[in-house]
Amino acid sequence: MSCLPVRDKDWVVGVKLSGSRLSLCRPFGNRKWFNIDSIPEAISPFSSLMFSKRDQKYYIPSPGGKHLCSLNLNFEDEEEDQPEIIDIEFDQLPKSVVADLEDVTTCSRADHLVESPTGELFHVKWYGEDLCEHYNGVSLMHKTQQFMVFRAEETGDCGDDDKTMVYTEDIGDLCFFLGHGEALCVPASSSPGLRPNCIYFVGYSFGVYDLTTKTCTIFFGETGENKTELLRNLEFPYWPLPLPLN
Repeated sequence: MSCLPVRDKDWVVGVKLSGSRLSLCRPFGNRKWFNIDSIPEAISPFSSLMFSKRDQKYYIPSPGGKHLCSLNLNFEDEEEDQPEIIDIEFDQLPKSVVADLEDVTTCSRADHLVESPTGELFHVKWYGEDLCEHYNGVSLMHKTQQFMVFRAEETGDCGDDDKTMVYTEDIGDLCFFLGHGEALCVPASSSPGLRPNCIYFVGYSFGVYDLTTKTCTIFFGETGENKTELLRNLEFPYWPLPLPLN
C-alpha cells in the first residue's frame, strides 16, 4: 500500500500475482484494477513488490537483479502507463566477498528491495539451495546459504533515476524481514528480542541471518510428543506488518 488505508483517492494498492504479473488499484478512486503484464521479462517472479515512501513509487527487481521495474502512482490507462526500467550499477565488491560468491554459484537467488524508516534503500540478495540433509535431527529440503546486502548511494555519476548499490555488512540497528510479501525494515531497538544487523526470513524454514558473523540460525519448535520439528510456513510465507505502538 502507498499509505495507510484511509479514504483518500490517492491511496494505491499494488499486488504481485503469480509469475510476473502486477496489478494496481485505487480503492477509493475509480476502483478499477490496472493489470501490468506486458513485460514479464522485466519482473522477477521470485522477488517481492515494495513501495518507496521516499520516491512515491513501486519497485520490483528484474530477473538477475540488474534493473528495477518502477511504477508511479499516476496511472490512468493500463495500455499507455507502462513500467519504467531503471538501471542498477553495483560498485566493485571487496576481494574478501568475491570468494564468498564462489560458494553460492549453484544456489538459487531471490532479489528484494527494502526501505528503512529514514528512506534508505537496500538491495538484498537471498541465496538458497535445494538439498536433502539433516539439521538437528530434522530433514531439511531447502537451506538458506547466504545473504548479501547493498545500500543505494547518491554518487552523481548515474542518471536521475539510475541507482548505484554499494556492498555493506553493516545496517546498524536495523533488521530486515523477508518472505514472499513486501520486505520489512524496523529498528531492532524498537522491539525487545530483535537482533540488530540481522535478516529474519520465512519460507522453507524460519531463521535469522547475522550479517556481522555471516551465520544462519534455523528456528525449531517442540511437538506434543517432545520431538523437535522445523518451523516453516510454505502455504503463507509472510511476515505480519508491524503495528504502531499507539
